[in-house]
Amino acid sequence: MAPLILQQNPAVKNTIALPFITIALQIDTTNISKAQIEQKIKLSIDKVENDLNLINGIPDYMVNPAVNQLRTIMNTLNYNANKKSVVIFLSPFVEKVFYLNFLIEEKVVVGEPLNIRELTLTKREEMKYLVLSLHRDQSFIYLGVGKRLSLIVFNAAEHIKSRFNTGKEKFLLHVENVLTHILKTYSLPLIAVGDEALLSLFKSISKNSKEIIQTVNAEADEENMSYVQQLVRPLIQDWEKIKEKYLLMKLDKALNNKKAKIGIDNVCKAAKEKRGKILIVEKDFQYPFRVADTTELMYANAVSANGSLLITDPVEEAIERVLGEGGNIEFVSSNALDNYMHIALIL
Repeated sequence: MAPLILQQNPAVKNTIALPFITIALQIDTTNISKAQIEQKIKLSIDKVENDLNLINGIPDYMVNPAVNQLRTIMNTLNYNANKKSVVIFLSPFVEKVFYLNFLIEEKVVVGEPLNIRELTLTKREEMKYLVLSLHRDQSFIYLGVGKRLSLIVFNAAEHIKSRFNTGKEKFLLHVENVLTHILKTYSLPLIAVGDEALLSLFKSISKNSKEIIQTVNAEADEENMSYVQQLVRPLIQDWEKIKEKYLLMKLDKALNNKKAKIGIDNVCKAAKEKRGKILIVEKDFQYPFRVADTTELMYANAVSANGSLLITDPVEEAIERVLGEGGNIEFVSSNALDNYMHIALIL
């Protein structure tokens, strides 16, 4: 038997084995009632049945069993899992249900294999971040949601005079301790606002300095939340840039603590071992393989046209595995992970 040869190559093009069915729905019960979800499920099943009947080449004896099995899956969905979306994939060979921690674009697709990357690329998230506004004897920490800020913590030097008998640096160390607790509660990008010299001093003594994604220089003596919102607004208009810097900071931190893997081989291995929490991948990164000897199996997760098991891109496999274990997927721009071989997994 000829040896199995793996090499990067244009993705394998398969003739589709029908019927393939993919349904993506939002099931966030904090924003939609169970009755509304059930109505969306009914409409999705009706659309699948109609589309199957319209596709030439699907024998009638395959339609009813497929629709009945789909109903069985949909009737057992768990809306109380504190998840925001669900993806259901059904084929003659495989059934998959992914509960997601984020909202995705709703769709019903019949006759195409599962494209989990395409679905997760429609991910919708609120812009959430922290803002530290620093003054010589006061500090304010805000939670930002979109353009709006709400105060979480206020600190003043006078609050700690009874315990500390020194000035500026002691107060900044107190701010640092408070910030450490906040960052443990809120895992979000951090923006710092304040006088340039004061921010520089704070960063020089803070163990959380690398957590600061962006600084904004401001010389206001009195705190004004509206003014802080105005300063921060240009930054969050380029939210993808802020989010990307935050993810790279988290990745570097995880690598330093030996809690991350980089490169497709290491990432796939860790994902198979169910160790992945956050998969970070460049939006356009693919790693397709060509199988020189098609009698050999490369992976055992995706369905090929002839009913054998074949995967054409292990990036897709990694995405599926991480989502299947309740993990998260984050996409970044092209070349953002050049130093990490284009894909990384935080454990």
